[in-house]
Amino acid sequence: MKRHIHVIAAVLVMGCGGAGKEDPTVVSVEDYESGTFTVEAKEASVEGLLGTVTDDEIHRVFNDSMRSLLKCYEDAVFELEEIEGKLRFGLEVASDGSVNHAFISESNLGSLETEACMLQHIRRFHFTRQPGGVAVLSYPLELIPPYDHPAPEAWSQSQLNGVLDAHQGEISGCLRGKTGVVVTLYIGQGGVVLSAGAAAADIDAFDGAVCVARAARGWTFSDPGDELIKTELDF
Repeated sequence: MKRHIHVIAAVLVMGCGGAGKEDPTVVSVEDYESGTFTVEAKEASVEGLLGTVTDDEIHRVFNDSMRSLLKCYEDAVFELEEIEGKLRFGLEVASDGSVNHAFISESNLGSLETEACMLQHIRRFHFTRQPGGVAVLSYPLELIPPYDHPAPEAWSQSQLNGVLDAHQGEISGCLRGKTGVVVTLYIGQGGVVLSAGAAAADIDAFDGAVCVARAARGWTFSDPGDELIKTELDF
């Protein structure tokens, strides 16, 4: 069976003390089974504290591993075909081109497995570096599944406060005072959490975000009946 997974990507240009600029790029997977896809690279660069990685180099590295990244996502949509969304990777690249740190800075995907699988690949990336020190870059993806399905119903966080209050101890234990955390949940029949994902504004809070998302998979919410619920929790 042919599967068509579409990915929209962009590179965020981060200057030293300057404003960010985003140049969209479309990565279109025409036929996942054959691994055929195209990348339209835009002119940009990512500047860090002292170092630089060119836009073409960023796209080359991500393009070389795109099939592996998409395999992470394919595994998730086989389990729950409604999983889709946007995520943004934050990377710190050392002067030798290796990745010091990588985390999910933004995401409404709602799949810890996909996010962790992608990060595992990204942490092994190696960039050709221009002279300089550490470079910081941001790379967003939008993942669209190969299946047609109704959009999940959205619940606001206020509709979930009773359950969150009951698990406040777990939440506080995970976050340890960190903020800027977003956890995305898919809730199915019986109020069971079918999938969860995590993001955090900075790498220091990311482990806490993952901790909350893992804990949330054991929580039970109100029964939505035949509806699938997708909700984002902000902490």
